[in-house]
Amino acid sequence: MLEAKYFFDNSHGWIVIKEDHVKLIGLNADDFSRFSYCRVLNGQMYYALEEDADASRLIRRLRDRNITIKIPEQMDGATSGIRWWNSIDMLHTYSDTYYSGKQRPMVAAQ
Repeated sequence: MLEAKYFFDNSHGWIVIKEDHVKLIGLNADDFSRFSYCRVLNGQMYYALEEDADASRLIRRLRDRNITIKIPEQMDGATSGIRWWNSIDMLHTYSDTYYSGKQRPMVAAQ
C-alpha cells in the first residue's frame, strides 16, 4: 500500500506524494501540468498534485494497476504553503534544439 496526504486550504487541494511512488506506478513529472508543485523535503522529492486534473490522473493509474493508497486529509490553513513550492514544470523534459547541439546547420545566404 502506498501512502500520500491530501492537503487543502480555503480554495484548493493537492495530493502530496513521494516522487519514488509516482515512478513506481509508471508516471513522472512530464505526466502532470504546471499547476502541480514539487519540493525536496528531508532529501526526498515530493510532488503536490493539484486536485482538478493531476491528482485524478494519479488515482486513475493506481486503479488501473490495482494499487491501494492511503490518503488522509489535512487542512493546511487559509493559504497552504504548498502554493510557494516550485512548479513541477521545472522538472519537465523539453526538446530544445538550441541547447541540445542538434540545431540545423547554418546555410549561407544565396
